[in-house]
Amino acid sequence: QRGVSRTKPAKRIDNNIGDDMNTTRPRHPAQRAALSALAAAALAALACPGSALAQAAAAPPAAPASAAESQPLQEIVVTATRRAQRLQDTPIAITVLDAKSLAASGAADLGDVARIAPNVDLSAGGGGSGGSFNTQAYIRGIGQSDFLLTTDPGVGVYIDGVFFPRATGGLLDLLDVARVEVLRGPQGTLFGRNTIGGAISVVTARPMGEFGGHVEASIGQYARRELKASVDVPMSDAVQTRISMAYKKADGFVDRILVGDKLGGVDSLVARARTTWQITPAVELDVSIDGTRKRDNSVAQFTPRVQTAGNLYPLWAGVGQPVINRPAGASGIDAFLVATGNAGAVANPAAPFQSTATGPNQSDLDMAGLAATLTWDISRSLQFKSISAWRGFDSRFGRDGDNSPVQYIATDNTIEQRQFSQELQLLGTSFDNRLRWVGGLYFFNERASDRNAVKLASGLFSGLEALPGAFVALAPGVTCPPPPGVPAPCAGGAGNPINALFDLDFDVFNRIKTKSYAGFVHSTFAAAERWDLVLGARYTSDDKEYFLAHNRVNAGVPLIPPTTVTRSDNNFSPKVGLNYKAASGTLLYASFGKGFKSGGFNGRPTTQAEVQSFGPEEVTSFELGSKSEFLDRRVRVNAALFSNKYRDIQLSSVQADATNNLVLVIENAGTAKMNGAELEVQARPSTAWQLDMSVGYLDARFTSLKPGASVTLDSKLPRTPRWTAAIGSAYTLGLDASGLQLTLRANASFRSQSFTNTENTPELTQPAYTLVSARALLTRQGAPWSLTAHVTNLADKRYIVGGIQALSSFGSVESVLGRPREWGLSYGYTF
Repeated sequence: QRGVSRTKPAKRIDNNIGDDMNTTRPRHPAQRAALSALAAAALAALACPGSALAQAAAAPPAAPASAAESQPLQEIVVTATRRAQRLQDTPIAITVLDAKSLAASGAADLGDVARIAPNVDLSAGGGGSGGSFNTQAYIRGIGQSDFLLTTDPGVGVYIDGVFFPRATGGLLDLLDVARVEVLRGPQGTLFGRNTIGGAISVVTARPMGEFGGHVEASIGQYARRELKASVDVPMSDAVQTRISMAYKKADGFVDRILVGDKLGGVDSLVARARTTWQITPAVELDVSIDGTRKRDNSVAQFTPRVQTAGNLYPLWAGVGQPVINRPAGASGIDAFLVATGNAGAVANPAAPFQSTATGPNQSDLDMAGLAATLTWDISRSLQFKSISAWRGFDSRFGRDGDNSPVQYIATDNTIEQRQFSQELQLLGTSFDNRLRWVGGLYFFNERASDRNAVKLASGLFSGLEALPGAFVALAPGVTCPPPPGVPAPCAGGAGNPINALFDLDFDVFNRIKTKSYAGFVHSTFAAAERWDLVLGARYTSDDKEYFLAHNRVNAGVPLIPPTTVTRSDNNFSPKVGLNYKAASGTLLYASFGKGFKSGGFNGRPTTQAEVQSFGPEEVTSFELGSKSEFLDRRVRVNAALFSNKYRDIQLSSVQADATNNLVLVIENAGTAKMNGAELEVQARPSTAWQLDMSVGYLDARFTSLKPGASVTLDSKLPRTPRWTAAIGSAYTLGLDASGLQLTLRANASFRSQSFTNTENTPELTQPAYTLVSARALLTRQGAPWSLTAHVTNLADKRYIVGGIQALSSFGSVESVLGRPREWGLSYGYTF
């Protein structure tokens, strides 16, 4: 069928992967009946009474579908182990969504995929950035909350094997994707860069070898307009090309009533071209180029809390500036507090999607990449692969942190990044195919810079300079102005050097240079008829150089003079596993592994003493898993139990320095223990009906802390909900004899309570919530067209996806809103 990407046939050394794919094993009738009853009970338990799933479950005929009327689940082939392999034969906890599943679930970017996979959390706009494409990705409680260049991600994002090293630009649009693989747990022995928490691997569609394509146009709420297109253009029998593009534009959903613009708007253009050249029967060159242009609004954020005690507010008001006040009785995110510039005046809490912010409101990204993959089948048992890639981006994003007409907290970041990576792999089989192995070398070189225009309490310095003398006391019991010749901490008066401490308009410049070298090996040995032994190892050497120069803009003095800091980290990470393939086809596996993330630098120092680096973090992971299929592959059940020991955790926190200035610090806080379980179920009760479900459980807690850590043993790790779950049901109805079909699908995703920041700020604590979406697809068998209607966030649930607090310095909390209910209509045409 056109419009659905094909998977490239496995290379010769992988021919054995299909041995069991189409084999059915006879079972005793009693056993078959017992399994059928068990599966029916399990499927009934998945459908809660009154839910959308239960309603969909009621749609099939009362009589059970016969074997002749049902179809097995589609076989899934993945490359998580760097070679083509059936999902059910891959001893890794992995969620896979192919092109059809992505379309059925309505997934538009990686954030949508994260809601389907258990124990995965991925959102945009965190760290007080305002950037719509800045990701916060966590798997099993391990990730990264900050977008700064000075911190590496805890979850590796890859596209066709090429690593994305930064949070900026990491929320990839899923354009013409063959599948997305979400690997949970450390993957260092298989992937070229540090992947301590897990990896998200995006595999794009290959050229299909004949002319044709697919076009889809969409409209929707908030003036949404979308256009997607892909076309295959065969150049010759040996050279095939596929070109894809997607344009998306939608208005924001929060009105900035004093400016006339919005927050949360989208304006993006993504394009990709991929060419495969079969140079000889044994050698193939695969070249891809992609580009992204985004001109979004800042993320939709608001101020749920302000306070006037213990921070700069009293001093700010003392020099004639207005104070942001919180109205009596307002609480929680529904208060949606903003200031109008007059003491006591706030926006109407009854109109939560309005803001009086007037500061920065942009999220611009220009990103491009070029990759060349050369594959050489040296022999039937040996393959060489080279992945050479260049990537880079220019971005500018900002936000009005106080959401008021006055410029009290605002940032405007300009980040430029360039990278080159080279990976060499050798894949082979030995000892009559009993040993399957892959070895590799990896090199990564990056240069990036970040210039941030920070405006904090703007006007405070000029107000102090305008005073006739040193009238503002900075310590209790001090009389200002002091008597002549008596030193005292008094601010105010033209030329008073103390005034410079309150010039909080900063010009912040950071530059990072990174070189990483690694060697890795991963092997699977058939030790006995049903037993496999897995051995792997990775050695990493990272060298980093950090240059910074921070200045006070109005006072004209340096905050941090030009300074260079370097650090090097080396690590050896092993992996050991044991697999057992039962006679029924069930795979049981146990594994032990270690993961590593290199150290970094405190990217927001306000004093020379804070210019320092922090060390690497490590995780030791134990995992038990099973992968099973029942009822002639109509039910698939994959499960995993894991226990992680997470050491030297790099946590970012917000503190205040001696002048109550905002300081964001990254520190190696201590050790945590993470125990959990995951279950994924897919079922096809009949040809017309399909169900899928995932459940994740995660118990994450600190076990020890280093002296001076900003958290306590009672603190909860950020972005680690105890329960995550997703469930979906699709049913296809035949409408007439001509082949007209209507497919109805409902999806629901659940997250239990989670804390979006390290300090566990109440206003940044998201209670448990569920998001529901629904889709209806109209098609006709053999016809080239399709019509789709969908609704996301059906219950219009209000929830937050991130935020930052500065209560001890600037007395405010910022939260980032999730998207409200939206509807859309799409028309697709295949040619």
